[in-house]
Amino acid sequence: MSTSCDYGVYINQFRFQDIWNGWLIRLSLEHQYLMDALLALSCFHLRSLNPSDRQLPYISHKYMARAISEQHEQISRGIDQSNAQAAFATSNLIAWHSRSILFKSCPPSDITAYSSQTYLIQGTGPPLHWFRPYQGVRQILALGWDWIKNSDIQPILEQGVGFAHIVRDLTADPIQEMPFGFLLKDLDRDNTDAETLACYDLSINHLNWIYHQATPRHILRFPAMTDTRFLELLSQNDPRILTIVGYFFMLIKRLDGLWWLEGSVENEFLNVMKLLPTSWQDKMDWAIRDFEASEKKSEDGTQSLGSGSGTDAFLFARKNSAAETLSAANSSDWF
Repeated sequence: MSTSCDYGVYINQFRFQDIWNGWLIRLSLEHQYLMDALLALSCFHLRSLNPSDRQLPYISHKYMARAISEQHEQISRGIDQSNAQAAFATSNLIAWHSRSILFKSCPPSDITAYSSQTYLIQGTGPPLHWFRPYQGVRQILALGWDWIKNSDIQPILEQGVGFAHIVRDLTADPIQEMPFGFLLKDLDRDNTDAETLACYDLSINHLNWIYHQATPRHILRFPAMTDTRFLELLSQNDPRILTIVGYFFMLIKRLDGLWWLEGSVENEFLNVMKLLPTSWQDKMDWAIRDFEASEKKSEDGTQSLGSGSGTDAFLFARKNSAAETLSAANSSDWF
């Protein structure tokens, strides 16, 4: 991509951010439950900057609980012109919060903070927490589309619709020479149902697209673009979906400055490797090399992927049993 094209992408990204922020603030001044959700996230951010402040967890949870309660009331009454935009905005903040609170770890000695904010998954199942919260966002968007589509965020929605059309068009040739096409090359299309085929094809093309865009806004959109079939397959530890999720984590790892993800993506990736059958783990070689390279570039010299080097930790995750891999993850210092 040329320098001028890169400049245009980032200018557009800042424009969308300004549009989104202005829309949120305006709506929050009109709808208290959206303001509560914003205040909850503000406290959550302050909490990461001031981990010793024991009041911030209570304040954050208080605001978010109030936002969720009123959001539930609004949905129960029905989505209409009076609440569609605010309900959609609030659903986005709730989804982000419900996912992100799993990723900020606190010292186990601080029981108050640890019980509410530590990484709760502990590598015991598929990473549904990345994808499930956004199903509610999609449902509210669908219910309120007639009142949301012409709102202040119309340019963002139009860009999203255009993105979806581009991705769907790519499925006409799903095994084209694209970065992640290799994840589909051994797929038995004759003996796979149509819904699952569509899920695989669309997910791979999402990965291909966001790989080339390489901006946080595009990469972080991936969970919101998945459908119910994707969630079903992920909950069943479907190997192909797990490889797709693993490469999504690789792209996430390439992003810098995401304070709410510090140290968590490595854990997520190791968990995916633990869940993958041995016969599928070679498909993750590219991601493994990418994580290893990232570890070598770490400025502080810490070893965040196990008791040995990044390479040793990943080889351990690939070659040992699930119990041994979980033990290695639990003994590391990046929870």
